[in-house]
Amino acid sequence: MTIPNILSVFRILLIPLFIISFFKGGEAGYVYAAGVLILSGLTDCLDGVIARKFHQISDLGKILDPLADKVTQVAVGLSLCIHFSNPWLVTMMVLIIIKELLMMIAAIILIRKGLKVRSSRWFGKVATFLFYAAVVAFVLFPNILSGMPMNIICIVISVTMIYALVRYVFEFFAIINTPANSGDVPAEKLQSNQGA
Repeated sequence: MTIPNILSVFRILLIPLFIISFFKGGEAGYVYAAGVLILSGLTDCLDGVIARKFHQISDLGKILDPLADKVTQVAVGLSLCIHFSNPWLVTMMVLIIIKELLMMIAAIILIRKGLKVRSSRWFGKVATFLFYAAVVAFVLFPNILSGMPMNIICIVISVTMIYALVRYVFEFFAIINTPANSGDVPAEKLQSNQGA
């Protein structure tokens, strides 16, 4: 197994540590949980850099990396929803889950058509970055950011998620409608990666 794939597995293994720290660690646990999220984000960036620089991109990595992203997002999001019981936070998580499910369906369709994998787009990366920045802030400052501040942050992230999804939908149909034998730029698969 390559180093990038090991890092992806490591990120998945960090999820139980986050949950335990967040729910069982008290005030100090919030700091530990935020540290786990930051470590997860750093390893996410690192595995991509290593994979590209040392030509260690693999089919297994194309599965493990987005899987680690999605499982982390869902686990962290559900943990926050349980802790805060905030309707805007729940709405944000529902939008994220819908976005990821639609992108998974789109990816399956494109793979079945034999189209190539494409890295995430800037709008997907922005949406993912805002999500992780917000959850780290929520975990570190649960009392300060509860109520109205959390509502505003969740609304902003929800809007960015919807924007990213709409852009990906347009790209998906553009790829599907590209003539297979046109000789132009090859059609590429829509993918959420690295948290897109």
